Amino acid sequence: MFLAWWIESRKVLDAKKIFVVFLSFIWISASFIFGLFALKTSHEEIKTDAHNNMQETLEQLVAKINTDFESRNAVLTTFAGSENVKVILNEGKQDEAILVAKTIYDRLGTAERVLIYNKEGVAIGVYPRNTLSQGTNFSSQEYFQNTVKTYKGFVSPVFENILGNPSIIHTEPIFKNNEFIGMLGASLALDKLAEDYQVGTTLRYSLEATDNNGVIVFSLTEDKIGQKGSLFNNPQINKQIGKDLIVTQEAQTPKWNVTISTSLAPLVSKISGMNVILSMLLIANAVFSVAAGIVAASKREISSPKVTPMATIQQLTHLSQKPRFI
Repeated sequence: MFLAWWIESRKVLDAKKIFVVFLSFIWISASFIFGLFALKTSHEEIKTDAHNNMQETLEQLVAKINTDFESRNAVLTTFAGSENVKVILNEGKQDEAILVAKTIYDRLGTAERVLIYNKEGVAIGVYPRNTLSQGTNFSSQEYFQNTVKTYKGFVSPVFENILGNPSIIHTEPIFKNNEFIGMLGASLALDKLAEDYQVGTTLRYSLEATDNNGVIVFSLTEDKIGQKGSLFNNPQINKQIGKDLIVTQEAQTPKWNVTISTSLAPLVSKISGMNVILSMLLIANAVFSVAAGIVAASKREISSPKVTPMATIQQLTHLSQKPRFI
């Protein structure tokens, strides 16, 4: 199209003004470079904004996890120090132990089940009532052994409970005269944890947390709960993997690696739209710049008056009529 216009217009460049065309090409090149730089900068800004939003969401989520477990620990610690609970354990009163377990259950509000164990690991009080758990010896369980060994509360890794479901349990030891006499335990339903910790992320982010064994504690995809987690769950990792942007942070109580990820597809779509707009602007700028440069550097033709035979005869006749002076 440009060549056809050039031939049709019969433009002739003025050698003295050829630098104008040269300057127009320099301007086009500079515009192209600046455009690419602006596009790259905008790409990075979009990714940075997405990362910052994810990081902020993750910090809120981790703070909620820490707060929830600290609150649960405060309730368990309070009841573990109760003299009434110590008497119930010493005397093995199961009915009263169940009532105390119910009270703890109501106070917690988020537990799946509350259990009171004696020093041998037998659950003497279970609420909500469960015949499989009531009277069962759990001394072989890791969470019981760890609590007895460390004399501290413990949040277990994911394990399969007596019903065959993936679960975790939050424990608190009970002492009398510095002697271990039993333990409180609050088991948590992992499928409900995902609902509690969504923090408004379901529409934008995928959410996942793993315990110290790499097993998924909660996820928005329930089928993943209790399964081995992905390789992305490493503490303090912020990176792009494939088509996903990944942000990971470690919670303090318990030691979980919490990960949120988002697909880069919406970001890529937004960037593609910007590419199209910028390309159109660069093309328009190039066409206008070249055309303006050529017009400015073209020779201007000066038209001379046309002389016809009729005009010449009229001029001679006019001269012959002028008076002569001798």
